[in-house]
Amino acid sequence: MMTMTDQERAQEGRARRWKLMAALAALVIGVAMAAVGWGYFRAGISAGGAVAGVIGCGVGLAVVGAFKAWALRPWNRRWQTEPVQVRRDRLQARRNGILWAFPVASLFFLAVSYQAWGGIEAGDDGVVDYIQLGLPVLYAWVVSMVVLGWDFQSRTQRKYLDDELTGALRARALGAAFVVLMASGTVAAGVSLWRPEWGPLAIITALTLGGAAAGLRFAWLDREAGLPERADG
Repeated sequence: MMTMTDQERAQEGRARRWKLMAALAALVIGVAMAAVGWGYFRAGISAGGAVAGVIGCGVGLAVVGAFKAWALRPWNRRWQTEPVQVRRDRLQARRNGILWAFPVASLFFLAVSYQAWGGIEAGDDGVVDYIQLGLPVLYAWVVSMVVLGWDFQSRTQRKYLDDELTGALRARALGAAFVVLMASGTVAAGVSLWRPEWGPLAIITALTLGGAAAGLRFAWLDREAGLPERADG
């Protein structure tokens, strides 16, 4: 069974080093955020929930960074002799995991943004509230870029992640997302005319639903197609 060429190993090695540095940076920043937030909490400062948000984001960032750093540990050399088909299946499984998890996360943050919007309307707003409003849209953009093949992994691993079947699934997923985006955008326009103060939240909802639809539809079609059984592309 074919394995990676020397050039591919060199490219993968450089990419893994950069990813490891980013993961370690995320771990350090996350720990620092959690420590600072905990210090404010111990001092009795809540800042309207901002401290809790900083602690939560810090812990989440640190956990993700730790897991990613462990997966990219330098002494793990198995990837260098990994067969092409095994590598393809692993990368596609990782992409599908993102396309299942990130849409769900965007919907969760959408629910959180409703609460943040209530605080903004009441005049009890803060930086955390505006960050919470932007998170679902950010996740929707990430999902859309993965579906379109514009993310870093898809561009650098195109040999394994972009074949004829992937193109067909991408077209069907984007078609479903377009329908959802048009429908939710139409509702958002109506809501904006009825209650102009709800316009920003309606637009955020439409964008989030469109991105989530693209990711979940692609992941579902990918699962149905049984991609691990594909021949080398």
